[in-house]
Amino acid sequence: MESPPGHCAAARPPARWSGLGVPCNVPDEEPELPEQTARKSAIPSDVRTFLRMVRSSRVVEQAKAPQPHILLVLVLYLIPVILLRWCTLVLMHIPSFARVCAAHPQSYSAVYFSLQMAISLSLVIYFGRRYSTALHSAGARVGKRQLRFAALVFLPLIAWYLFELPRFFMGLDWLMQLPRGPEWTAAIADVHEQVWGRLSYDPSLTGVIFTSVLSLVFPALEEIVFTGFLGNFIARRAGLAAALLVTPCVFAVAHIPGFGFGRHLIGLLCAGACFMLIRVLTGSVRYSIAAHVLLNVVIFVPKWIVAAVYFSAGGG
Repeated sequence: MESPPGHCAAARPPARWSGLGVPCNVPDEEPELPEQTARKSAIPSDVRTFLRMVRSSRVVEQAKAPQPHILLVLVLYLIPVILLRWCTLVLMHIPSFARVCAAHPQSYSAVYFSLQMAISLSLVIYFGRRYSTALHSAGARVGKRQLRFAALVFLPLIAWYLFELPRFFMGLDWLMQLPRGPEWTAAIADVHEQVWGRLSYDPSLTGVIFTSVLSLVFPALEEIVFTGFLGNFIARRAGLAAALLVTPCVFAVAHIPGFGFGRHLIGLLCAGACFMLIRVLTGSVRYSIAAHVLLNVVIFVPKWIVAAVYFSAGGG
């Protein structure tokens, strides 16, 4: 049965022109209201693109994938970070164990480091293979636009730490211009102790190597645990916006036992937010790991310079 002129048949999809050549009264799409047009024009196109990429992130689908219970994940993460240290402190109350460690401090550090690395790498490999769909979308392509926005998110964080480098080099240059002698050697040793003494291992050459290796390996475990599983857990229950807000806070709090309270917590909070946002933009925790490793390299460059000056002057 033919539709009368000016009327669209119900079975026929809405079209701007009917089959009789008469304009259809139902448009293809509803026209935007003036308020909507004004609101859109007030937001830059790059910002609209950025928000659209966040809303359509693959993390929403990854959060629905199977993953281990978050409490189990956190306990496993604490084994190489804190629980292993607590176990050694308990063992130090055994006189024979304490005597052996005191007699062979380098061997004790090597064994402790080996256990820490073995546990950490095992967790990274296990989580990465067993729960890959919760951390990365297989076959998904990351476009140039996503990478560009991820770089724009990451560059201010790098700039935050690079801003401190000129002051560091000015102090080091002043120190290097002092006359060589016992006082200069003591000053270099004091700076070296301040830089490396509060980190994971002692400021000896072996301790510097162990701490440096951990700074390049631990980011993989931290990003899988916090940006990956914890982000998924929060996004599944409270939404992606909550994950973007809460995950950086937990990331910063998790570093308090090792670094204490201070201004550095602001940097850790910003870093956690950047890593989570990079994952949301790219849809993969791998890019968050790469950003975390790169940031640690920037942070450790001054420390490595101090260690090189100290050991070249005969320290250690």
